[in-house]
Amino acid sequence: MHRIRFYLIGCFFLLFYAGQGIAQTTEYQPAIQEKLNQFINLSNEQKWSEAFDLLYPKLFQTVGKHELVGMMESMASEGMSNTTENFKVVSYSDLKTFNGEDFVLIKYDSNQKLKMSPAITADDEMRKTVLLNLRQSMGEDNVDYDAKSEVFLIKGIKSMFAISNEGENNWFLVDNNTNQEELLTILIPAQIRNELNQ
Repeated sequence: MHRIRFYLIGCFFLLFYAGQGIAQTTEYQPAIQEKLNQFINLSNEQKWSEAFDLLYPKLFQTVGKHELVGMMESMASEGMSNTTENFKVVSYSDLKTFNGEDFVLIKYDSNQKLKMSPAITADDEMRKTVLLNLRQSMGEDNVDYDAKSEVFLIKGIKSMFAISNEGENNWFLVDNNTNQEELLTILIPAQIRNELNQ
């Protein structure tokens, strides 16, 4: 459960806000961008059930959607919130097809302000643990803590997978967090990960 909780922090609180596309586009890029925008709006409105509908359905074979919705509602009730600024897609990979599914790797740049519950930020050890986990996930130089505003500041280039049934151009999202190796192994074929992460 702890592993899934930090996956969700990565997926929901460390993603993005109001993206801008890159100059050259292909047929699939606008569709992916629209799905990102929908996900952002629903997440900002804390409409978790609708937001989860935009995640790769295979995820819910590992953890039930209802359970994840409850977890997000609990986290919000504990005082967690996020704002993300200056989001910009850096690149879309070429589309790769494997076993009837299309895969695209998206790299993006953004700045996030993550506010944890007062119970965490008021406790030195818990705050340090969260900071350590975030730095392990996002990179040592990409995460800081601002004591005055009590927020974790996250920056840097990150990535995610977009997946669609072959040829349908209807995309679902998965965070490409290498610290969630076990989960990624279940969700994304090794061949696709090797090809797109080069």
